Amino acid sequence: MKSLFLAISSAIALVALILVWQIKGIDEIKAYFKTRDGKGVLVGIATFIGIFIFGSILSMFARADDHGRWINYLDIYVGVEDTFKQSPQCEAGMYSDKLTSNGGIIFNVYESYDKMFNFEGVYRHHSCAINPDSKSYDAVGLQIRYRLWGD
Repeated sequence: MKSLFLAISSAIALVALILVWQIKGIDEIKAYFKTRDGKGVLVGIATFIGIFIFGSILSMFARADDHGRWINYLDIYVGVEDTFKQSPQCEAGMYSDKLTSNGGIIFNVYESYDKMFNFEGVYRHHSCAINPDSKSYDAVGLQIRYRLWGD
């Protein structure tokens, strides 16, 4: 449970750091979250925090057999990237048209006994971190992952 708290608080701290860095000023940040775009950012933050919590509940259903594990993990990630130029996800102007947010879910369907082979369902999201979206995308799919080395 401590790691869940650490993950959620780290995600909130990352968002707060970016907002203070880009928007500058608590009053301006509060005003931003009253706008349509700011409310969209808040919905995204709340959605990923909800998924963190849902994932911790889902982990109770994992099971193993002699050949591997089924529904072994659900990874959730959120992040921000600087594209150095205008991001294709961002409209120009306002605060930052270079910062792109990303997030997703990796749902393990099967992991081999040696943890080298994984079959996973994935969801990915990219959008502008602060400015209004020019283009964003959400994608759902499957992936096969093979670990070359490591635990």
